[in-house]
Amino acid sequence: MNDYEDKAAEISARQREEETTIRSAETELEKLRLEKSHCLERTRELVNERGDIAIAVLEAKKSCDALDNDCSSLTEALELLRDSYDKHYEAYTKTSG
Repeated sequence: MNDYEDKAAEISARQREEETTIRSAETELEKLRLEKSHCLERTRELVNERGDIAIAVLEAKKSCDALDNDCSSLTEALELLRDSYDKHYEAYTKTSG
């Protein structure tokens, strides 16, 4: 009878060991699932941030383009004013001199 009791105890010990291994694996699996969930959420956040950055860059580009247009318009206006001034100055110097 002793051999049967020893064998039963051995099987019982092995079963407890396997159950412990299974619980550890389940716990580790749950940790990995949670970590994966955090990674996916962070990825979504980064994608959203990337989109926000892209929008901000496009808005800044539009602003720069508008400023370039304003600068060009002001440069043209300044050139016209200088030409007009030069013509008036020349006419003034001819009549007064």
